[in-house]
Amino acid sequence: MTYPTMSKTQPNPRFQYDDMTDSVALHHLANDYGANDVKYWMGRNHIISPQDVLYYADAYGDLEDAILLQSWDKRLPSRVHKALLDSGLDIYEAVNNHELKAERCPCCNADMWRFEIWQGGDYTSTDWVDEWGNVTDDFVEFVE
Repeated sequence: MTYPTMSKTQPNPRFQYDDMTDSVALHHLANDYGANDVKYWMGRNHIISPQDVLYYADAYGDLEDAILLQSWDKRLPSRVHKALLDSGLDIYEAVNNHELKAERCPCCNADMWRFEIWQGGDYTSTDWVDEWGNVTDDFVEFVE
């Protein structure tokens, strides 16, 4: 099943986010959200990829949400991004989440994406989000 994703229609057609330099992306962020806010988040080392932050800020209109989503797969449906933001999980600490592969749940026949959140040291927790935006730590797998 295909879903409308942000990569098919860029949030702001005037930008080519992948070709943009960090300084240009930071300039646009400062213009849109204020130089002090951008400086604050840069000072805390929370803006890792200015182009991705600008991409999500253009898509959702919120700088803090964009910072949380900057490492996430842009091909996910927007309702999945919004569910991740509303989940209460520390999605900023997610690892290996830039290119997620959809897996089919054998019980509900829904596309689901597995993601891991760093919990400290060498430990991560695994959670799932489905195509409807439900976030869970349960995934059923039939084994023959």
